[in-house]
Amino acid sequence: SSVNSRLALLENFAIHFDYSPLFGNLDVDRITTGQGTYVHSLLATLLTHTGLLGFFLFAAYLVLGFKERLKLEYEESTKCVLTNNVFNLCSLLFLSAVLLIAVLATSFLSATLWFSLGMFMVGIGFKSKCKV
Repeated sequence: SSVNSRLALLENFAIHFDYSPLFGNLDVDRITTGQGTYVHSLLATLLTHTGLLGFFLFAAYLVLGFKERLKLEYEESTKCVLTNNVFNLCSLLFLSAVLLIAVLATSFLSATLWFSLGMFMVGIGFKSKCKV
């Protein structure tokens, strides 16, 4: 089954990570254990393919993005603050769901992951001008 095959691939993580722990290697699965034998998890593929350096850069991007989404804007109008908070809350919920699925099932090359990161992590870039 799919679950059993993924659990069997977990043994390859140590072999792949030991190959180049600091910088990683995007072709490490082909070099060490054979094409397509990488562990199917966001965290594992980040560590094996981009190394500790890439993993910490990705983690820093997530921390900065979540910090931006959690920032509250205080304005005179209560409706403006509520709409900004609803957008931020929805962004955080959608992104958290995508990240959870990515951690469990996909690699860092998933198009859905990068689309979601770009869509929900970047600020809109305009100032709200609503007045009540």
